[in-house]
This record gives sequence, C-alpha cells and structure tokens, in this order.
Amino acid sequence: MTPLEIRDQIITELDANFTEVEIAWPNKIFDPSEYSEFIRPTILMGASSLKELGEMGVGERTGVLVVDIFTEKDTGNRRAMELAADIEILFRRADLEGVIFDEPQTEEIGQEANSIFYHTKVQIPFNTFIGEGNEYGLIITEEEEDLWETEDGDLILYD
Repeated sequence: MTPLEIRDQIITELDANFTEVEIAWPNKIFDPSEYSEFIRPTILMGASSLKELGEMGVGERTGVLVVDIFTEKDTGNRRAMELAADIEILFRRADLEGVIFDEPQTEEIGQEANSIFYHTKVQIPFNTFIGEGNEYGLIITEEEEDLWETEDGDLILYD
C-alpha cells in the first residue's frame, strides 16, 4: 500500500466511527479555542523493507498512528481515558483493508505550559504490504488467478 492508501483507510475509519469529539485533521484550519475537547491524528510512516526478491516482490511498510487527545484541564483525567479507550478499541488489532494494527499504548502527557488542555496520547503501530501480492502473500498473474478462483471469488491453494 502507498502512504496515500494508508492515510485514506485510517481517515475513513476515524471519520465513520469516532464521532464523540471534533477531529483536528492534518493541514486543515482548526481553532482549538472553539472546543473543550478534540483529537488530532497523525500518521507516522515508518521503514519499508524487502520481503521477497524480484521485481514483483512484496515489501512491508510499518508506521504508527498517533492520536493526541485534548480535554479540559483541571477536570481530572477520566474523560481523556474514556476517549483513549475508545481509540484503542477502534484500532486494536484492526485490519483496515490491509492496514494491520498492533497493540495500542496510551500515555498521559498532562498539562503543558500555556495550554488550556490536558494532553493524552494513544499510539498504535501498524504494518502493511507493498507490491503486487494478494491477501495470501502470493504473486500471481490475473490469468493464474482466474484458473485458481472459485465461483465465490476465493482462491484454491494447495500446500
């Protein structure tokens, strides 16, 4: 998957399934002073590595979804932990069309100097495959796929 495809899968998931608070999307105008709480997702693309040799070989891309959670300061951390739990549940071991998430980690940053918010961060590592592989990790042509495909679209595989 390309970085754009990864971004699109994550944004679609957040937009459709996380409606509790406003989302400060990257590179969009957002005035935090208008909200008492919001989240800010950031996708950090990690290393890519070779998994198969050859021109059509599959690679793997890693990354981390970082979701910064901002809640009212001086009100305790319960609300921040509720939102963090919802983010963790949404992405823990999720497979978003090939973007596969691992275990989340929540960290309390606390009240930062000159900020009107309490800051909490959830980080969820992910990986995905790059290249022409299919869901089985096999490199096959469309003609070969037609030969091995069943009527319901599954591939017949042999050991």
